Amino acid sequence: MLRKILPFMLLLACPAAYAQIGWIAPEGKIYNYRTLMWADFLGKPDPKNEHVISFIRPAPYYTADNGEHLPNGRVNFDFKVKCAFQSESWSKNKEEFTLIYQQNNYDIALLYSNMLRMQLTGRDYSANNYDKEIDDIHDGLSKKREKVYEDYERETDFGNKRENQPLWDLRIRKCMENLSDEYFASPEAVLQGGKGLGMGQMVKRGTDEPIRQFATRCRPLYAWYTDEMGARSMETTEWTAEPAVLAFYMQNYTVGTGDIDFKDNKRILAYAFMPVGKGSYKRVFVDSFSNDGNPVKVEAAFFANADSDATKELIIITTSTVKNRQVSGTFYATTVYDLTSSRVFPARLRRLEGIGEQLSGGLDGSRDGKPATAKMKNEKDVREALKKLGFG
Repeated sequence: MLRKILPFMLLLACPAAYAQIGWIAPEGKIYNYRTLMWADFLGKPDPKNEHVISFIRPAPYYTADNGEHLPNGRVNFDFKVKCAFQSESWSKNKEEFTLIYQQNNYDIALLYSNMLRMQLTGRDYSANNYDKEIDDIHDGLSKKREKVYEDYERETDFGNKRENQPLWDLRIRKCMENLSDEYFASPEAVLQGGKGLGMGQMVKRGTDEPIRQFATRCRPLYAWYTDEMGARSMETTEWTAEPAVLAFYMQNYTVGTGDIDFKDNKRILAYAFMPVGKGSYKRVFVDSFSNDGNPVKVEAAFFANADSDATKELIIITTSTVKNRQVSGTFYATTVYDLTSSRVFPARLRRLEGIGEQLSGGLDGSRDGKPATAKMKNEKDVREALKKLGFG
């Protein structure tokens, strides 16, 4: 039986005028600050189309202000470009493959919305012909976007040809990371760096792009950026003159099977996006956190001196629930990371095993029927322990 993931119907509003009267933005929420989740799919499946298993409707749109006349006789507009995820979206199953497929569709719409914003705001316009100039920019990108959707649907057969999906997953991630559509036709050889954990990859950050939008757009392959992960993201100048970004992601994973076969194992991935030039960042892998495939929670991330040099180290405290015949409770773990070079950033940070073990809190609960208390549970506890070890 043919099973299709029906991707979307696009809606684009184009108010390119000095004033707007009575125009209403498309219904839906903007999910550029986190990845999609099943709770976003609020619509009801169409009973008349039994072969369609999932449906979404991204709605890219833009608005413009009344315009400002410039001394050179031209006009400058303040554009707002957004891409709504409409609540009528629905899915008959809750497979991760389906969610990834639809996230890809939404990401394509988000990418071209970002490109539209950059092209519209990167220039001024003729006072007598601004509407055509704006339409030309919009129409050119719309044609490119539709071509990408056609290629994606044809080569993956709406999700039926799963063997072709990993290549498109890589293409879309590469384009999103670089705010460019130049990789949509690239062969796998060009995209190899994005496979796996994607450590050491170069990515782009848009002008004034908020941290959560940046972290969502530049997430590694098959990783999810949830509200919980977003709450732990932060910008820091501890290691760099320009702000670096520390971001955490959730990932479902399995060992020893195909790239897109997902099981119940869960882990958290941590990355440091290190600035290397104007708008350019290197995605440095920090670590992965799991407890035999069970969920782990990030409790704290901060910087403190934990070795002999003057540069502070990154310290991350995580917790996980443990329960078996011998132990029950919450396990507190502390890991410490060193930046080995500030001139050429490494692909991944170096973990300092010895000091990390000394700072880990251990079990808080019971062991063999006897109470067990964690030595350290939070940032304050760890900082006090570092002082006792002789680190200021």
